[in-house]
Amino acid sequence: MPHNQNKMILPIQRYTFNWIATSDIFLPAYSGSVLRGNFGNILRKTVCFTKYETCVNCPLITRCSYGKLYDTVQLGDSLHLKQIHPYVLEPLEYNRRQINVGESFSFSMVLMGDTYKDLALYIFIWEKIFAEYGLRIAKNQGFAKLESVTIDNEIIYDNLVDDADKVVLEHQHQTTIEALEPRTSKINLVLETPLRLQGRDENNKSIIIGCSTFDARAFISGLINKSRQFFKTYGINYEIPPIDTNAIQLTNKKLHWIKTRRYSGSQKQEMDFYGIVGSFTLEGDNLEKIVPLINVCQYLHLGKSSTFGFGKFNITKEN
Repeated sequence: MPHNQNKMILPIQRYTFNWIATSDIFLPAYSGSVLRGNFGNILRKTVCFTKYETCVNCPLITRCSYGKLYDTVQLGDSLHLKQIHPYVLEPLEYNRRQINVGESFSFSMVLMGDTYKDLALYIFIWEKIFAEYGLRIAKNQGFAKLESVTIDNEIIYDNLVDDADKVVLEHQHQTTIEALEPRTSKINLVLETPLRLQGRDENNKSIIIGCSTFDARAFISGLINKSRQFFKTYGINYEIPPIDTNAIQLTNKKLHWIKTRRYSGSQKQEMDFYGIVGSFTLEGDNLEKIVPLINVCQYLHLGKSSTFGFGKFNITKEN
C-alpha cells in the first residue's frame, strides 16, 4: 500500500447513511449494539444458503457476506492477533433516546478491505430493516426512509430519485491519511463513545482500564495494537517507529466511567459494558510519531467492542 512519512493510502472508507423517520423511534442511550444486532440478524437471514444454526463448520463461511463481516481468523503464526473485523458502526450521538416522526438522523459504517464491494447489499439490508421489519429495540419498532448515502457529504447513493436511477456511484473507497506537522507538541482528544482498553490488575487478571489508571502508555499501546492489527490484516508495509511513552504525558484529564447495557444474541442475556468517555491532552516532544496512528484509529476506533462503535475519538491540535 503506497505510503510515506506524511501520507498513507489505506483500504478504508466511512459511509454515512442519512434517514428521515417515518415513525417515532425509541432508542437506548447507546444505539450501536442495537444497530449491529439488527443488521447482523437480517444480513444472515438474507444471505445464508445453508441455514445452519451457527456458522461453525459452514463450508461457505469464507465466501459469505455475513461471514466476511462477523467471522475472524488468526493472523499467521500469531496466537494473540486476529484479523480485524472489516467494519465499524458509528451510531447516533450518545443519549439521543427518541427520534420523532419526520426528523432526520444519520449513522455511519466504516468499511475496510474489499467489503466496499458489498455496499449495495448493505444498503439493501439497512433499507429492509427500517422499511420492512422496523428497527427492533426491545418491544418497540422504528421505521425510517433512507434518503442518501454519503462520503464527506458527497452523495454516492441517492434514494430520492426514480428507481431506475438508484445506483451506487463510482467513488473513492480508499482514504488518504495525512500526518500532522512534525513539531506537534500537544494534542487534545475527546472520547465520544466508551473506550474499553484491556489491562491487568495486581493479580494479573484482565480488566478494563478505568479513569484513574488511564494514562499515555495505555492510550498509545491501544493505538499501536489496533493499527498493527489493521496493517497486518491488509498487508500494509508501514513500520511503526519506536515510541518512548515516558516522554509523553497525559494531562487535563476530564474522564467519566459509564455503563451501557446491551443484549447479547450469542449469550442470550443482557450484559453491562463499562468504558471511559471524556477528554484529555497528550503533551510531548515526539508526538509526530503517533500522529499517523491517531489518524488511522479515528476510523478503526480503539479497544474492545469497536464494531458497534465503542472507542470513537476525535482530535484537535494545538502547537
